[in-house]
Amino acid sequence: MNATFLKTDKDGLVHYYCDHHTPEGATRIGEAPKPESNLKKFLPLIVIFSSILLFTFLTSIFHGSFDITFSMRMMMGSFFAVFGLFKVFNLKAFADAYSTYDILAKRSRAYAFTYPFLELLIATLYLTNTGGLYRDIFTFILMVVSTVGVIQKIREKEVIPCACLGMVFKIPMTWVTLIEDMLMALEAFFMTVMTLGLPLAYADNTTTLMQTLKIHTTAEWVQYSALGHWIVGGFIAFVFLTSILERFKVRWGTVFVKYISPLVLITLGLSMSIVDVIYHAIYSDSSAVWYLLTHISQFGQHFLIGVLLFTAGISEWIRTRRNKQILSFVVPAAIFLIGTVFFFHQQLGIVSSVAESMNWHMFFGAMLVIGATFRILDILFFEEQKWFFVIWIIAVLVGSGMMATYHEPEGSYQLPVNATISETNI
Repeated sequence: MNATFLKTDKDGLVHYYCDHHTPEGATRIGEAPKPESNLKKFLPLIVIFSSILLFTFLTSIFHGSFDITFSMRMMMGSFFAVFGLFKVFNLKAFADAYSTYDILAKRSRAYAFTYPFLELLIATLYLTNTGGLYRDIFTFILMVVSTVGVIQKIREKEVIPCACLGMVFKIPMTWVTLIEDMLMALEAFFMTVMTLGLPLAYADNTTTLMQTLKIHTTAEWVQYSALGHWIVGGFIAFVFLTSILERFKVRWGTVFVKYISPLVLITLGLSMSIVDVIYHAIYSDSSAVWYLLTHISQFGQHFLIGVLLFTAGISEWIRTRRNKQILSFVVPAAIFLIGTVFFFHQQLGIVSSVAESMNWHMFFGAMLVIGATFRILDILFFEEQKWFFVIWIIAVLVGSGMMATYHEPEGSYQLPVNATISETNI
């Protein structure tokens, strides 16, 4: 738009006019400024996030070994340290902006002024590895509360500044803010379930593995494990391909959505639960099968994953035929629970193999949880926002891809087994 005059109304809004429609009191300015590009608006945020990721990467290398818990602590600690410091630089301006959307800051001015210092406290706890489970739960609750306010404002489509970097940089409130809060909430969630799940995942003894080896040899377990991971990863990727076909209304994708995808989920779910138990009970030691299913978390969790996939398949079969859109939550909810299971997934083998295997299971479990969380938000609030759907697809495909290519590390299903959480240095 070419303009030579501007005038600000009583509400503070600026209007531009050409020579032929100039109201009284307008001021000549020449040409109206071009709107700032989205990339330029979010450039400070991009630089800061890149710096945090680089810090996390370098500290993980200097740590000497791949340790997912250490990397997550460094990322969360540096995130809250940087963002908390930016908020402190202009505390009053931050409190004013934050009070416009945060559900607690709206009700308490004191909370708005305190929030940056809570972030700095959390940063200190993560960087010094202090607080443990209580720190993780507190962080999770804090970020969920912050996320609720952001969702409300985005749904209202109200244009307001984001206070994530204080008011040092003028960044608009968009889905980028929501992703930032959600990722921190999810990381705190992951840290919580890891704290609860690691002792179970690393708990192992000779009796457990002896029962396991009554059914298959070490080599057979490794072989079947690779096949099982490939099947689950491949089928989950197939289901999300179907999700893309449905979202973009591809004409020939109807067959996949209504028939193939539900049947795949139902078949896979039955295979991992009832069929697998019956097969092993018939062709191997039935007493050992029952013992493994009822006493060893790994096998009980395999059965649970099968039940979740079967339930998701049945719900999809009903949803696509009777247009029951409320059932669209079932698939992402099942994927969320499956991802969470991997944080508690007991591993069998020598100490080094258990540690390596758990790192990988936690990583692709995290991808499934992230994807499912954003898909649920997408269904609830942001069907018109393509970015949320893209995050769901990318995260789950990364997780399923890692699952499909996973191979048990050397030492899996081998004696002696005396791994404990303290021996793993994790």
